[in-house]
Parts: sequence; C-alpha cells; structure tokens
Amino acid sequence: MVRLLKNRSLKQFKATHFTKIRFTILFYPLPNGRLRAHLNKIWSHFSQITPFSKEEFDKLAALTTFQTLKKGDVVYKQGSIPDYGGYIIQGAFRYFYTPPMERREVTTSFQFEETCFGDLRSIFYNEPALVSLQAIEDTVIGRLDKLHYLHLFDTCKPFARVMVLSLERKYNELLGDTIERIDREAEQRYLKMLEQYPHILQRVSQRYIASYLGIKPQSLSRIRKNIMAKPSLAA
Repeated sequence: MVRLLKNRSLKQFKATHFTKIRFTILFYPLPNGRLRAHLNKIWSHFSQITPFSKEEFDKLAALTTFQTLKKGDVVYKQGSIPDYGGYIIQGAFRYFYTPPMERREVTTSFQFEETCFGDLRSIFYNEPALVSLQAIEDTVIGRLDKLHYLHLFDTCKPFARVMVLSLERKYNELLGDTIERIDREAEQRYLKMLEQYPHILQRVSQRYIASYLGIKPQSLSRIRKNIMAKPSLAA
C-alpha cells in the first residue's frame, strides 16, 4: 500500500492527457431521477468508507458513466489490462481463473450490487489481470475508465483513501478464502457462502457455485441434500 501511495504520481502522465478529459456527465439515456438515484448510491457507499464532501464527490460524478452489460459479457480477460472498473448498481459478476493449457474455468469469487468491481492492481500498476471478470446477469454499472482512476487518485484525497482501503480489503478477502479452502470442509464452505451471499442460490448457476467451492456439481447436490435433512441447518 505504501508503494502505491509513493509511486502513483502525475509525473507518470503528461498534463496534456488531462486536458482531454471531458468533465461532463455522460449518462444518456437514463432519466434524471434515475441518474440521481444511481449517484446517491455511489456517494453513500464511498461515504461509509471515508467522508466525501459534495465538491469532492462532484469530481467523481463528473467522470462516471453508466451502462448496462448483458449476461455473459466479459469486462476483461485474464492476461489483459482492464480499461475500466466501477460500481455495481444492479446485477452480478463472477471472477474466474483459467489454468494454463486448460479450458476449464475456476470461479474465484462473486460480486453483487452495491459493491465496487474491477482489478485495482492492474489499473494502477498497468499489470495484466490474474483473473477474468464476467457479468452473470444483466448488470447496470457506474463506470470509471482507467485514466479517470489515475486522475482522481492524484487529485481527490478521499478517492485515493478509498482505493487504498479497497486494496487492503481485497487482500484480506483473498487470504481468508485461501485459508478456508485449506481448513474447512466443503459443507462448511457452502454454509459460509450462504452467509456471505444469502441470495446466491436464486441468482447463480450450480456450475459456478460448485466451481467456487472447489467441488463437482454432483458433490454440491449431495451437500444440499444433507443440509436439507438437518432441520437446524435447513432453517
């Protein structure tokens, strides 16, 4: 995190780059009421992490565009450098890893509405993404392009703080997931997943869930049957 704060500098980007940024809000075709609602969601989310004044948030709002991704759309592929990241207004994503020389996909995590998405490591360090990101529902997002991330990091202190805290949180989540895969049985991981994502069974395919848990779909079916047979757990 210290390296991120020390090395990120406007010196890496010519000032002329920022003269090309249009500080206008490009939200067509959203009605004004829906636009305000989307922006308020983002402001509320960021303000829970660190305080944002209206003037500071206006900098972020001016560079945010909204779009709808179709189910199955890939935001970025493993090995590429993402063009953008952002905030999920409505919908869901999955992150997945494709082992070298194989075609199978290993789902590593999910994200649902009212959370930020993207690969900050790739955006800030210009390094290839380690996993791919795909919409698994029609998904509405508030989008920030890579150049806008870099600009806001250098000009908006609350935004920079959110980015650093987000990197720390992602690291802790990855560490926790790794330990759980080692220490917990599949059924325990399934129950933990339901706590973390209560609505996941209604929104995500069994194939993706089984991949996330590191088991086969048949094993997932057995786990669900076992849990249904235990009244205390099924409740």
